Amino acid sequence: MDRSGERPPPNKLHLRLYGHTLCPFVERVRLVLAHANQPYQDVQINLELRTKWHYHLNNGMVPILETPKDNPQFGQHYMIYESRIIMEFLDHKLSLNLYSSDSFKKAEQLKLMDLLEKLPIYLLKIVLTHGNH
Repeated sequence: MDRSGERPPPNKLHLRLYGHTLCPFVERVRLVLAHANQPYQDVQINLELRTKWHYHLNNGMVPILETPKDNPQFGQHYMIYESRIIMEFLDHKLSLNLYSSDSFKKAEQLKLMDLLEKLPIYLLKIVLTHGNH
């Protein structure tokens, strides 16, 4: 998309995921959608040429999940930001049971997710500094 592009009109039937192919946070959401076998529209955002409407939605960040207007499964048109929040929404809305019902196992799962959320940031720092500290 170019900078002057207009925001696509709301999708009436399917979820719409705004993201970038190389973003690990978007990939987490894609994995949950695949696990749920949930159809969705994939809208690629050029993170080097972000549009004004994209900045207004989420300060130019991805992922963004847009719920459909006329799908009774989701109820209303809504925008959801941040991969963890999107995953929690999908888990609840689609009854996926992504987490263990055992409190201790769930705590371990959440701890691992927290660690893995930080990993791309550390890897990006290494790439940007070419491994030099």
